[in-house]
Amino acid sequence: MCTRAVTQAGLAPTSPIARLRHSAELRAQVARSMPMAAVVPLRYHGTIAMNLRLTDAESDALRVKAEREARSMQEVARAAIAEHISERPQRLRAAIDRVRTEDRELLERLSK
Repeated sequence: MCTRAVTQAGLAPTSPIARLRHSAELRAQVARSMPMAAVVPLRYHGTIAMNLRLTDAESDALRVKAEREARSMQEVARAAIAEHISERPQRLRAAIDRVRTEDRELLERLSK
């Protein structure tokens, strides 16, 4: 069975030569659909590994928070990034503006 038939049947190639052909065909398909894939190896197209340089104080704060929450430093950092890039700040600003306009009189009396 040729590699294309194996691929279309959803079966993994079994011989080393078939696996190499299958791998080459996959790389070619990806390169055609994503031009950068021809330059950047496929292993970099899923998750991204990165180095994050923190000051000693930032590292200590991250470590303390991770220990307090019984999570890894990576989990805490990823959650912080996810929260930062989410729409939460915009929703919070909208809620504050709504309270500010709806309760204007009360807020003015409280501020005196």
